[in-house]
Amino acid sequence: MIKKSLFVLFFLYVFAQCSKIRIPIGGHLTYTNPLFELYANKTVAFITAAGVTPEEDAVTIKELLLQANKNIKPKWVPIYGRLCKNGAFDPKIVNMVKSADAVYISGGQSGNVLRCLFGDQDVGRRTPLLDAIHEKEVVGGSSAGGMSQPVNDIIITGQSAESYYAVLEKNLYHRKDGLQFFTHGLADVHFAERGRQGRLYVLAFQTQSKLSFGIDEDTGLIQYEDGSLKVTGKGGVLIYDARVQNMTTLEGGVITHFLTKDDRMDSKGKIIFADYKKICTSQKEPESSGDIFTDFRDRSIKVSQYSAPHYVYKGHVGKSRVVEVTMNKLPNTRTACGENGFASFENLLVTVKELRGNDQNIVASDPGPRLYHLDY
Repeated sequence: MIKKSLFVLFFLYVFAQCSKIRIPIGGHLTYTNPLFELYANKTVAFITAAGVTPEEDAVTIKELLLQANKNIKPKWVPIYGRLCKNGAFDPKIVNMVKSADAVYISGGQSGNVLRCLFGDQDVGRRTPLLDAIHEKEVVGGSSAGGMSQPVNDIIITGQSAESYYAVLEKNLYHRKDGLQFFTHGLADVHFAERGRQGRLYVLAFQTQSKLSFGIDEDTGLIQYEDGSLKVTGKGGVLIYDARVQNMTTLEGGVITHFLTKDDRMDSKGKIIFADYKKICTSQKEPESSGDIFTDFRDRSIKVSQYSAPHYVYKGHVGKSRVVEVTMNKLPNTRTACGENGFASFENLLVTVKELRGNDQNIVASDPGPRLYHLDY
C-alpha cells in the first residue's frame, strides 16, 4: 500500500512541477485530426508495445505521423513483449525517449503497454523509461495508449450491455495501476462507436470516481498544464460527473455532460462551450431505440434539446434481461450547437439499471426495445 501511494505521489509531483500536455485519444486516429498541431515540428518517439504485431504497427504509425504533414520527425522505440523486462531499464532505449520532444503510444491491448513500461510487471512501478516519458512536454496515446493513461486503468472486453453485467457480476479484469499521465479520473475509448456507456457507468459507481470520461474515436481530450481540458477531433467526450452528487447507488444516476470540438473544462471544473456554438432546441421528439447503448450519443443529445424533461429507454439484453436507461433534464441543463453537426450538452441526469420481474414490461413476443415518454 505504501509503495502504491509513493508511486502515485511521485507522478503527481512531476505533473505539478512541469509544463505538460497529456492527450488520451479514443482510437482510430486520422492524420487530419487537429491534435497533430501539438506534435508539429517535433521529434516524436512512438511506442507500439500495446499491439499484437508491434513491428507492423510501427510502420503504420510512422506513416500516420508523416501524413499529418506537420514536419513531425517520427522515431520508433523498439520495446515490446520479451524486450520489456530489460528494455525499460536499457539506457539506449531510455535515451531514445530523452532525446525526443514528445511521445505517442499506439493502440492494441492496454495491459501490454502497462506491463511493458512497468518493466514486465503487472503492478505499477517507476522505471527509467517511464520516468523519461513523464518528463516529455507532450504525451499522447490512442485506443489502448489512451485508456492506459489515467491513474487507474480499467480493462474490459465485450459490448456495453455485456460489460455492464460483467462489472456487476465481477467478471471483470480491472488493473489498479495506470500510467499516471491523465490525472482527472477514469477514461474509456472507442466509446460511442462500441456502445460503452453502460460499462463506464458501473465502473464509475464501483470505483467512486469523481469524473469518468468516454472518448469517441478520432477524438482527443487534451489535458493542459493547469489541469484544464479541451476536446478536439470529429467525435465527442461523454463525462460522468459525480463531484457534487455522488453515485451512492446505481439507481441514483449521475450527472452527465457531452462535449465536442473546442469545448473545455477549465481548471476549476467549469464546463465552457466553444464561443461559436449557440443554444439549440428541437421540436422533434427523440426516436425510440433498438439498441440504446449504440444509440446513446444521438438520443442523449436529442433529449437534452427537446422540451419534455424525462425519457426512459428499455431494451432486451440477451434473451431474458432488460436494461432501462433514464435521461432527465434538469433546471441547469444547457445545450450548444456549432457547424457540421457538433452538438454538446451539460447536466443531464442519466440512470442505467437492470429491470427484473414485472418491471421489465417487455415480453418475448415484443418486437424489441421501445421509448416511454413521461410528462413531468
